[in-house]
This record gives sequence, C-alpha cells and structure tokens, in this order.
Amino acid sequence: MVSLLSLWLPILISAALVYVAAFVLNAALPLHSKDFVKLPNEEAIMDALRAQEAQRGQYMFPGVESRAEWNSPEWKEKANRGPVGILFVLRPGTSMTKQLIFEALFSLAVATAAAYMGTASLGPGTSYLEVFQVVGTAAFLAHSAGHITHAIWYGFSWKVTWIRVLEGLLYGALTAGVFGWLWPQ
Repeated sequence: MVSLLSLWLPILISAALVYVAAFVLNAALPLHSKDFVKLPNEEAIMDALRAQEAQRGQYMFPGVESRAEWNSPEWKEKANRGPVGILFVLRPGTSMTKQLIFEALFSLAVATAAAYMGTASLGPGTSYLEVFQVVGTAAFLAHSAGHITHAIWYGFSWKVTWIRVLEGLLYGALTAGVFGWLWPQ
C-alpha cells in the first residue's frame, strides 16, 4: 500500500506546475482575453448597481424569491421580455492576490485528492502508465467538470468552456506525469 504522506513531493511539484501553467494560460497568453466582454453603457449600469447598494454575491435577473413567483405570469413575461442573466458582484477593490492564493490552494487540493485516488487503487511499483491513468483522470475531472456545469446552468460560453476543459486536460496530464515519475517503487 502507498501512503498519502509518501506522496508529498509529487503533490507539491504537480500543484506548483499546474499553478504556473494556469498563470501562463490565463495571464501571459491572450487565450482568455475575450472570455468576458464589456457591457454596453457600462458606466450607467455600474452607477445603477451602486445606487442599489448591490453587495458581493450572485444575482439572477429577473429574480425570484419563491417557486410560486417563478411560475407567475408576471415573472414569465419579464423573462420573455429580457434580458435574462446572472450577475456576479465582487467587493470593490478586490485584490488579485487573494484569488491567486486560493488558486494555489485549489491546485494543492486537487493534487492531494488525485494522490488519494492513486493510493486507494494503486500499490508500490505500479507502472508509469497506470499511475498516469488513475491520477490523471482524477485531476482532469477536478480541473474540468465544473466548467461544463457552468455552461449548462449559468450560460457561460461553450467556446470558453471547451477551452477550459482542454486546459483541465493539460493540468491533469501535468499532475499525472509528475505522479507517474515519482510514484513509490
């Protein structure tokens, strides 16, 4: 049996590699420069949100507070008239530093979960390919599956979603490669 503690080095290395790869793909390359577009008449919309004192959170419009309201003719008319959307509001002055720290912690959590999947199904001396398959699949799913849900339920662009899924495949492969290389013999 392989213990999770014996995989501390591949956990740290793979998390660091994924973090750097994500930084390069998101910050250095123009791959995601069009993921979000600017609203028409942005300043008026921002002024309206400030006037309403919209706090940090997720908002749906037209919104509902009950199932009955959702089924009402008034709500259906609003939804048919449009626009329909979801708005994410962050705190003013939100720092990228906090988000980068959470991204690093997420990479570490995925690497740890993928390592756990490996320890649950693979023993010492397992071949590189078998480790790659198990650990890579776990890491790929962790880095990718949520993007598909966001496209289905929240209207995220399918083009952006498939790019993110391919990135998840890269992150899964990086994780799998490190674990395959450093798997205990």
